[in-house]
Amino acid sequence: MNGKSPRRSIGGQVVETGLASLGFDVLRPDIAMVETRIPQRRPFDVVLSQSSWNVLPRPDFLRLSEPYPRSMRRRMWARRAVARVNLRRARRVLSLTEANAEQVRRFSGREVEVAPVWLPLDALETTARPRALPSDRGFVPGTLTWYKNPSAVLEVAQRRGLGELLFAGTDDGSGCWPDLERRAAEAGVRVTRALLSRQEMYDELASATAVILPSDMETLGFSLGEAMCVATHVLASPIPSHLEVARHLGAEPEWLPGEGPEWQGTEPAVADAAAVRLSWISLGEALGLERRTAG
Repeated sequence: MNGKSPRRSIGGQVVETGLASLGFDVLRPDIAMVETRIPQRRPFDVVLSQSSWNVLPRPDFLRLSEPYPRSMRRRMWARRAVARVNLRRARRVLSLTEANAEQVRRFSGREVEVAPVWLPLDALETTARPRALPSDRGFVPGTLTWYKNPSAVLEVAQRRGLGELLFAGTDDGSGCWPDLERRAAEAGVRVTRALLSRQEMYDELASATAVILPSDMETLGFSLGEAMCVATHVLASPIPSHLEVARHLGAEPEWLPGEGPEWQGTEPAVADAAAVRLSWISLGEALGLERRTAG
């Protein structure tokens, strides 16, 4: 892209990678693939909203950002300001979920088109290899950060007798991981953190006693979609984006707080590969991206 690249979430990176794998040109200068791209003299033709942080209602933003260091909160406010400019000036605005679209409408006053995607493309191509793991191990995919609500994971671990939790993601430096380590030690739960390849992540999803996704906010819900298609037991917060993913897959996780007395293993959801692929093609076309190859 021209100019400085904006900060992207992992989900945002997956979106660009997925579209590029289908042959779409994601480098068009008149299309902002994320709402925090540096504004140009001319408004962007299309802006794709990819982070709920940037468009959350002010009360929710204040509540969820409160645990973060002041320096991080300043950057969050700056990104919201850039997002507001881009969203209000753009000729068209797109979102990937109805939940995020509603936030964008309230934040910017704009009409928003929804082009839903609910699974990464490589989820259709990766075969999980279940491994023998302790029967008391939980798996938590995603960045280590406050809005992912890791304290809820500890509560689940204590209620369900999980002695070990593996967190697969980077530490965002907000102080969340050290706090989690301290609280886990007090609770007698072993916590570890690892950066995993895509294959390793799918193997963990298939092997863990339970996959736990307690986020207070998600824009896309890709992690839930992947877990539902691989894991035999998934617990997730009933936030709007998670509810959308469940609706698309036609299956539900155990919704947190998950107070049931026993794990109730289930068969993984079966994704309609043709429908998932078509959703990505529809997204590229809705964005107006040129398709160089029919990948």
